[in-house]
Amino acid sequence: MTDLKELVNTVPLFEPTSSLNGIQPELTERESGGSLYFGTGLTTAKAPSVGVPFDVVGMLCVANKLREVLQLDQVIQLIADTHALSNEFNTPESVKVMADRMIDVSGRVAKLLEMKYTPILASNIDQKPEYIEILQSINTDDHEYVRREWADIEFLRRHYDLRLKLSWTIGLKVNRVGFDERLYDPRFREVMGQSMSFVYLLPGRTLDIDRPKVSPYIAVEGERRILLQPGEDVAAKIAEAQEVQDNKLKSAIKHLADIVALFEELQGKVPGDTTEEKVQVIINKLFE
Repeated sequence: MTDLKELVNTVPLFEPTSSLNGIQPELTERESGGSLYFGTGLTTAKAPSVGVPFDVVGMLCVANKLREVLQLDQVIQLIADTHALSNEFNTPESVKVMADRMIDVSGRVAKLLEMKYTPILASNIDQKPEYIEILQSINTDDHEYVRREWADIEFLRRHYDLRLKLSWTIGLKVNRVGFDERLYDPRFREVMGQSMSFVYLLPGRTLDIDRPKVSPYIAVEGERRILLQPGEDVAAKIAEAQEVQDNKLKSAIKHLADIVALFEELQGKVPGDTTEEKVQVIINKLFE
């Protein structure tokens, strides 16, 4: 447990208080084995994602570091394609494009990190009779979104020996409006009768000073964001954002630097004298 607590307290991508509160003793009692998972959506409630943000590198780096510290077998990424289809502005074709892009880009990051990684589409599990039975067995008044979250965890627990869920939160204080997962993650044990641990990342960062904190895995149209895509010009995008807003974007740059630092801890020093240069090198390596 000491190594895990030290990791949560020293890696600045974590929200430490919520993470330490979400860790169950059972997580570290076993010596090795099992898996952890994190989920990635494809849309907000109002708009589809137009790309995979650089923050996803941070999520996968943290997942891999947790896997190493806890001696887990693999990292699972659940891609919420079914949920995306509940929005009227999406079509099966557009959701497939977004899901394929997420799997492709995340897989490239996982390969670069040399990690055991398994992507799973929600649509590949949530129509299985066993999943439907799990969902129907959850007799609470909670929103369907919450009940499906619990069903996801229970299904993965049964089939992948799931021991830990990696999530994220928009701020330090628990938000009682919307779906702050810190409100219902701890109730999994109560509702499902099984142990599970939960740790939380801080939010993703944009280059927009009026809307700096966002989902780490969704980038919407018109948002200034460093994306994982061929031809991304990191320095130019940051310089343009700084000039237009007359702001040095210190918090956003520090967030990028924190991701790079963990990447370097896992994979070795990245060439470059500045954070922008190192982020550019990582993106370029993904699409070589």
